[in-house]
Amino acid sequence: QLLMNTSKPPTDNLKFRQALSYAWDYATVINGVYEGGAKRSIGVIPATMWGYSPQLKIPAFDLAKAKQLLESSGIPASARRISIAYISTSEEYKNSLLLFKSNLEKIGVQVDLKPGPWGKIWDDAKGQQNATNLITMTWWPSYATPSDWLMGLFRSEKVTDFNLSHYSNPAYDQLVNEGLVLEGTDKTAAAGKYTSAQQLLLDDAVAIFVADLDGRAIYRKGIKGLTLNPAYDAVLFYSLSR
Repeated sequence: QLLMNTSKPPTDNLKFRQALSYAWDYATVINGVYEGGAKRSIGVIPATMWGYSPQLKIPAFDLAKAKQLLESSGIPASARRISIAYISTSEEYKNSLLLFKSNLEKIGVQVDLKPGPWGKIWDDAKGQQNATNLITMTWWPSYATPSDWLMGLFRSEKVTDFNLSHYSNPAYDQLVNEGLVLEGTDKTAAAGKYTSAQQLLLDDAVAIFVADLDGRAIYRKGIKGLTLNPAYDAVLFYSLSR
């Protein structure tokens, strides 16, 4: 996903953020950049996790709609400029963002791309002085629960750690907190809370939810014991044999 800084102009403007979400070419990124090795995200929870909500209302690639939202944002043309930080070692990030930059420039938004190491991107994003308007973020859960994404990335924080959108919405926080309490006794009710929370994220255009990535590994037929660790696409070499 691309986290949008909700506190830094011009992405502190809701209509402007919504415009960005309609300017992302979801299908071309998935089919062209990731060559089919990913699926369109429906909210922040991946399809393999309980609490996944296919009924969520999500934006589509529509430059005319993006332009309309941009004009209704009230942001003057001279201020329609954003910065995006991404991990420089990822060709997928780079190519996706070059496409995004091209599409945004068609509707009058100028884009500064800032590749760099994750450590610096993360440190800069925690504050506001050096923060960019958007940053790339890939997330793996520490625990098999939707709350790992919903709490870790978007719940209000007094001191910023991973809520790099600087998003704070009491209604969202309440839904996530209530869902967390219900997880152990009523997963269906918890999932309902999490669905409502995700729709708030989409309505508030806190991030562009790009893709759920499929794990892939290329290896010789004779190799045995290959098991992919879903976190960080790690390969456990000690379990391999021939």
